[in-house]
Amino acid sequence: MALTRSRSLADLQALCDVRHKLTKFEEMRNMFVKQIDVCKTETGYLSEYLNEFNQLTREKLAHVEVLRQINCDMNQLESTIKQSRNDQLKAAEKAKCLFGELLPLRDEINLLRSTMNQELLPENIVAKDAFLSSAAGVSSTVAAGTGELDYHRCPPCSSTAPGISVSTASRSSQLDPLTHLNMPTSGYPCLFSPVLDLSVSGVFPKQQQPPPMKTCTSCQQQIHRNAPICPLCKSKSRSRNPKKAKARKANE
Repeated sequence: MALTRSRSLADLQALCDVRHKLTKFEEMRNMFVKQIDVCKTETGYLSEYLNEFNQLTREKLAHVEVLRQINCDMNQLESTIKQSRNDQLKAAEKAKCLFGELLPLRDEINLLRSTMNQELLPENIVAKDAFLSSAAGVSSTVAAGTGELDYHRCPPCSSTAPGISVSTASRSSQLDPLTHLNMPTSGYPCLFSPVLDLSVSGVFPKQQQPPPMKTCTSCQQQIHRNAPICPLCKSKSRSRNPKKAKARKANE
C-alpha cells in the first residue's frame, strides 16, 4: 500500500513538472515566433533602406560628375578669357605704337606739303577719338575682369617710333601730347599703363618725378633727402622693452 502511494506521488510530481515545462515551452515558442516576425519585418525595411541608399549614391555620383564637368568648363573658359584679354592688351599696345608713329609721320608730310605750298592733311585724318574710346574700353574691360583671374604682363614698347629722328619726335610731341607718352615696362601690369588710363575727355596722365632721395650711411637704404634719420635704423635702435615712467609719489 505504501509502495503504491509513493508511486502515485512520483507520477503527480512528474505531471506537475511536465505542466510547468509545457507552459515555459509555449512562452518561449511565442517569443520565438514574435522575433521571427520582427526579423522578417526588419528585413523588408532593410531592403527598402538599401534601395534608397543605392539611389542616393547614384544621384550623388551623377551630381559629382556634373560638378566635375562644370569645373572643367570653367577652367577652359578661364583660359579662354585670359587668352582673349592678352590678345586685347597686345592689340591695344600695338595700336598705341602705331598711333605714336602716325602722328610724327603726319607732321612730316604736312611739313613737306607746306614747303611745296600744298594743302595740309586734315587733323582728323587720324581717328584720335576712336583711339581714346578704344583705350577706355580696354581699361573698363580689364577692371571688370580682375575678380579671380591674374593680371598679365605686357611687353615693353619704345616711346619713339623706329625710323623717326629724335628732333622729329620732339617736334611732333609739341603738336600732340600722345606722342611722348612713355610705354609701360615689362615689370608693371598693363592695367596701369598710360594707354589704359586715357579717358575720352582728353585728360592725359602727368609724368610724376620721384622725390629727391639720399643713401643712409648705416643701412645703405634710399631715404628722403630731408629725413633727419633713417626709419629702418630708428626702428632697429628702438628698445623692445621701453622703461616705464616711474610712478609719482603719493605725497607729491
